[in-house]
Amino acid sequence: MHPSRSLKTTCAVALAATIIMVSAVFAAPTPNWNIKFEKDIKWLSLMETGHLVASTDKGLIGIDPATGEVAWTMEDLKNIKQDRFDPIPFTQFAVIQKGKGFLGAHNRMIVIDYVTGVEKWNSDKLGITSSMGQFLLPEIHALMIYGIHQKGKKWVQVVELETGELIWENKDFFKKRNPQVFQLSASKQTLIGNQEPVFDTDETMITFMNKKAIRKWNAKTGELMWETEIKCKVAPALTYGYCPMLLSDDVSTLYIAAEKSVFAIRPTDGSLVWEKPDKLKGLVYQISIVPQGILVKGGPNPEGKHGDPFMMLLDASTGKKMWDPPWTDILVHPPMQVEVPQDEARRSTV
Repeated sequence: MHPSRSLKTTCAVALAATIIMVSAVFAAPTPNWNIKFEKDIKWLSLMETGHLVASTDKGLIGIDPATGEVAWTMEDLKNIKQDRFDPIPFTQFAVIQKGKGFLGAHNRMIVIDYVTGVEKWNSDKLGITSSMGQFLLPEIHALMIYGIHQKGKKWVQVVELETGELIWENKDFFKKRNPQVFQLSASKQTLIGNQEPVFDTDETMITFMNKKAIRKWNAKTGELMWETEIKCKVAPALTYGYCPMLLSDDVSTLYIAAEKSVFAIRPTDGSLVWEKPDKLKGLVYQISIVPQGILVKGGPNPEGKHGDPFMMLLDASTGKKMWDPPWTDILVHPPMQVEVPQDEARRSTV
C-alpha cells in the first residue's frame, strides 16, 4: 500500500473513531421514564423530597420520582397558578391558595401533603381567606401565617402544623410596624423573603420584618416580650441581600445585619451590646463568629449599588473594626469559607 494512502486511511479511521466517541459523549441520555398527560401541563415543580407536582386542567397531580407514575390526583385543585402553590420548607406540605385575588368571598387556604396527595387541613375554621406568607416554627411544631381575614383585615395566626388547630392569633402583631411584603405577581404578595424568626429558647422567638424595630415574642402565646428600635431605610430582608440573623452558641448575643452595619443584641432583654456599631462599606452578606472576633463579608446590594466588596474583623466586645484590609479584588460570590481548630467554636451565617 502506498504510504500516503495508508496515512490517509489511518487518519480517516481515526477521525471516524473520534466522531463516534464525541457523538457517544454528547448523545442525549436515555430517560429512566417518561409520562404523557391527557391535559396540558400548566407548570411542573420539583419538591425538596424529590417528588414532582404538576398543575393541569384535570387537577393537581403528584408524580412518583422513582417510577414516573401518577401517584395521586386532586381533581378539585384544577389550574392552580404556580404563585398560589407554596411548599413549606423542611416538610412535605404545601400551602395552596384557592380563589381569585385577596378578598374573594370564596377564597380559602388549603394545606396538602404533596407526597400522598391528601388535604391535611384548610382555613375554613380559622376565618382567614388567604395567606400572604408563612413561616415554619419547628421548635413548637407550628406554622405562623400572615393572613387576610374574612373581614378584610390582616393579622397573624399561629397554628399546629399537622392539624391547623389555632394556637393563638394577634391582629396587632404588626401594629405600627408594618412588615415588608414582596410582590410575586399582580395579585399575590408575600412576607417570605424577610428575616425568618430566630428561636433563642424552646418557646420564644425574635423577629425583624420591618425597617423600624426588632421584637421578641412568646411563640406559644403571642405575647410581646420586648421591642428594640433599629431604624433602617429598608427592612434587612434576605431578598435584599442581607444575611440571616445569627445567634451565638451560648445564646448571649444575636447579630443582625442592617443598613451598612452589624448590630449585637442581648436576647434576654433586647438591649444593645454595642452602643454605636461602625459603618461598613456595604451590605453584610455573611457573619462568622471566630475566636478572634466577628468576621464579616459584604458588598453592594443585589443591583450592584450602594457598596463595595469588603471583608473585615470586628471586636466582639465593641463592634469596632479590628482590621480592614485594603483588598480591591474580593469576589462577591462565593461566600467565604471559615476554618478554625476543631476544639474552638465557630458559627457562620451566609
